[in-house]
Amino acid sequence: MRRDGTSAGGLLVFLVYGMFALFSLLLVVIGAGIYRGVVETGRENTQLRSSLLYLANQMRSCSGEPWLEGEPEAPVLVLPMQQGEYETRIYFEDGALCEYYGPAGETPAAGLGERVAALDDFSIGQAGNGLFEVTVTAGGEVRSMALCGTA
Repeated sequence: MRRDGTSAGGLLVFLVYGMFALFSLLLVVIGAGIYRGVVETGRENTQLRSSLLYLANQMRSCSGEPWLEGEPEAPVLVLPMQQGEYETRIYFEDGALCEYYGPAGETPAAGLGERVAALDDFSIGQAGNGLFEVTVTAGGEVRSMALCGTA
């Protein structure tokens, strides 16, 4: 009789350890999913904030009056630098906010600009009185900002 009790006790201990291992694994998997979600949300939020701050800083460093070029669906913000000899062109291309710095009047070829931030959507328009209205979208979240374009 003792042997039956010992094997049943061993089976019970094995079952308790197995359940502990299973629940531990389940907890790690759930925690990893939550961590992934937090990191993704933080990344999208950083993309939104950094793109808006980048635009604000570029507008501040502009040495002349900025303007918009191109079609209304794909506007290009042109910021003159160094007494008009060079320009910074900021535009949206292939899911990213891009920048091209070059001689005044030069239009960059597709894919030539430097990627600044990955975004779902970007729009910019003139709101009058030297103001530009900028809207960026990343991860379904939309942020807007008004920028003063007068020097």
